[in-house]
Amino acid sequence: APPVYSKDETPAAFLTGEFLRWLGEQERDTPWFAHLSFLSPHPPFIVPEPYNSMYDPAEGPAFHRAVSWQAEAESHPYLAYNLDLQERSNFRPGAEGKVRDWGDDDFGRIRALY
Repeated sequence: APPVYSKDETPAAFLTGEFLRWLGEQERDTPWFAHLSFLSPHPPFIVPEPYNSMYDPAEGPAFHRAVSWQAEAESHPYLAYNLDLQERSNFRPGAEGKVRDWGDDDFGRIRALY
């Protein structure tokens, strides 16, 4: 389900609006610098219309994963370190178990939320 806020009420929309307001106050012949940091999407992993329905999650490419999390861990030292440390058993509502043990259906749910 989409969130209760609109696309115009997101942190990114606010930041953009405030930057444009600020930019309009700057003198045209004076140098200026601005740093904008767009960090979304982040938890709660939902976006408002029209972004939440732009793509059908079933039409995305297949997930490329090893046959097991242990085999996946062998592909890179950091993965070996990180996957072995996972203790969290619930990453998002409706998902069961550790992320390292998820299957395509679980990742498909994540894709549907983005």
